[in-house]
Amino acid sequence: MGNALLLLMNIFLIPLFVAMLRIPYSITMGFIVIFASIGAYSVNNNMFDVSMVVGFGLLVYAMRSCTIPSSRSSWQWSSGGSPKTPSVRRSRSPPGD
Repeated sequence: MGNALLLLMNIFLIPLFVAMLRIPYSITMGFIVIFASIGAYSVNNNMFDVSMVVGFGLLVYAMRSCTIPSSRSSWQWSSGGSPKTPSVRRSRSPPGD
């Protein structure tokens, strides 16, 4: 039932989604920052969470301005790998299997 309702909503709201694409990027990003800050604050009612959102946003901005790929670097940092060695290794099956 839920999937059918979502399908109907998506079909009938496509013109609204297309109209939202005409909104300038600067306005869209402003709303995204506002909603992300409200969401971060509403989880624990703590301004530290909002400062973490701002801090990581500034970190990604600095990485992009220095042309450092942020997604690959953050994945390697969180998984404990280094850029020279792959962080995920394939396991080999023992001989005879």
